[in-house]
Amino acid sequence: MLSDGRVLVSNTRRFEFVAAEVGWQAAGQMGGTLILGVGAVIAVVFAIQVLVFGRSGSRRGYGLLGGAVCPRCGRAFGIHLWSLNAIGGRFDRCDHCGGWSFVRRATPEALAAAENADAPTAGVAAPDPAGQRERQLEETRYVDEA
Repeated sequence: MLSDGRVLVSNTRRFEFVAAEVGWQAAGQMGGTLILGVGAVIAVVFAIQVLVFGRSGSRRGYGLLGGAVCPRCGRAFGIHLWSLNAIGGRFDRCDHCGGWSFVRRATPEALAAAENADAPTAGVAAPDPAGQRERQLEETRYVDEA
């Protein structure tokens, strides 16, 4: 009531409180829907990458961003999704030598040439001249502690 006798009426507000169990149940439903949605998007991206981009003419699959040839070691590697995007290329780390460099997506011919260049040495140990490694192991086997 005001000093002149008028009465002001405000809008009526109604509040409903729910139990904690009901609130957690609603939050769980929203979170479950969100997780299912993100999982579906990941599955679709994975299917696209495998079905469309995974079939290339090279021996290796280079993934969604393609492959590059390292300027340091000259070997082919797949461009990582987490590489830093720069104008005209990407700043990425080579899987083989560990060096960071600015790389661009290589042509299939350049990737095949890099694969063929390192194919003869891949998985083959360096030749051991006259059993030098075995002799070194044999010399270290018995240690005279006297």
